[in-house]
Amino acid sequence: MRSLSPATELRPTGTPAVSQHGSMLATGFENSLLGMALVSPDGRFLQANGALCRLLGRGEEELTTLTFTDVTHRDDVDLSYGNLARALSGAVTGFKLQKRYLHADGRVVWAVLTTSLLRDAEGAPLCFFSQVLDLSERDREAEPAPSETPMQFVAVCDAQGRFTDVSPSAFQFFGLRPDRLRGRSAFDLLPVIVQAVGEKPVWREIPRTLVLEIPIVHPTLAWFADLGLKWYALPAVSAMRLDAGGLQYTAAPFNGWYMGTEIGARNFGDTYRYNLLPVVAARMGLDVSTDRSLWRDRALIELNVAVLHSYEKAGVTMIDHHAAANAFDKFEAIENDAGRVVHAKWSWIVPPISGCAVTLFHKEHWQDIEVLPAYRAQPDAWKEPKGTH
Repeated sequence: MRSLSPATELRPTGTPAVSQHGSMLATGFENSLLGMALVSPDGRFLQANGALCRLLGRGEEELTTLTFTDVTHRDDVDLSYGNLARALSGAVTGFKLQKRYLHADGRVVWAVLTTSLLRDAEGAPLCFFSQVLDLSERDREAEPAPSETPMQFVAVCDAQGRFTDVSPSAFQFFGLRPDRLRGRSAFDLLPVIVQAVGEKPVWREIPRTLVLEIPIVHPTLAWFADLGLKWYALPAVSAMRLDAGGLQYTAAPFNGWYMGTEIGARNFGDTYRYNLLPVVAARMGLDVSTDRSLWRDRALIELNVAVLHSYEKAGVTMIDHHAAANAFDKFEAIENDAGRVVHAKWSWIVPPISGCAVTLFHKEHWQDIEVLPAYRAQPDAWKEPKGTH
């Protein structure tokens, strides 16, 4: 079994850390209609109530000899590991997902898992408190009435990140029926929405034959391909306005070229983007329960190694952050020799990884001055007041 963190043993039942409400808490746990369990940080069942035992067709004594992976459908194991790793890293305090369990007789049991990570007074992980709601086939297909249940989007993904099952609310979230969303992944290109003044918006899918996409693999870590990561070869921007000669061009798309860290560090690594560092760290077997293991740093480097390797393998030109920094250094020297001042924003010029390993890190003399013509950010069109387009 892959280890998310060193195993953490709970103190005996009856101590303040586990059951401060005594028999009342124990009775509520055991008699709950929801399946409930305490699971150690490394995935072992510590306790399970009757509802969960019935859902899985196993007794509590047997369950405490197993890990959650032993009762999880193999296509949902990576999904579960990724979420556990994010919780142990502190990125989230808990999570909710729809997944498939395996009954003792081999049947697949669909359920909604809600998990919270419990920590001690010093912040160290104690255990996961998990609640499991059994879903019948009818429950999974039925859409809850808005007046009864807040709208949620629940999805199950395979090891490649493709949606294998989605809740009926998919249309409200993505404008796609569930059957059209299945088989897509979090890395699929979004459609283009075009709206002329006074006209209804038009939704157009981008033909995949027009876009070169690069599958992300690693030169030495074969399992990287199982993550199903991909990115497109050419960066294109269409949401900015061009400010030139006193005129504002609000629809002036342009394209550029990629530096490896834009994808590997920012797009894949940022917590508010794809947040893949916990997922990669878990697959690498790193201890994500403590920052001192440097799991983020190690996962970040391997992500960037994979990006550079994949683009080179696909024959797509991409510059690495060291080469880009050296090129800017030479550019600045040429401009200074010609008597011209170079303006730059330090946080944009210094790469997001290994910053102190390039000479630009030690330069702080640049002034951040914007000159024209220039591309500028503009409000999202769908957020602007009606009639201002």
